Amino acid sequence: MTHSERRYAVRYIRHPRVQRAWGRKTKVHIFCLVFDTPEEARAVYNAKRRGKHRLDSIFFKYTKEPASGISVEDASKGLWRWNREK
Repeated sequence: MTHSERRYAVRYIRHPRVQRAWGRKTKVHIFCLVFDTPEEARAVYNAKRRGKHRLDSIFFKYTKEPASGISVEDASKGLWRWNREK
């Protein structure tokens, strides 16, 4: 994979609170966004690191997947709304 083909993924993993409280092994919800530039991916990653719940996880990594085609502002709003629904 050349540097020009490299894309950047921000993967957010959410553990439902109700099931976590009961101590059950349950499936987690995964939300992944892919960006063309590291600056866009890092902006979403840093915004979610500041406001995330302590038992949820967020990862930043390289990927070969196609870009999501979403703006940084829309991605941050969408992740905030998605996290609020848990």
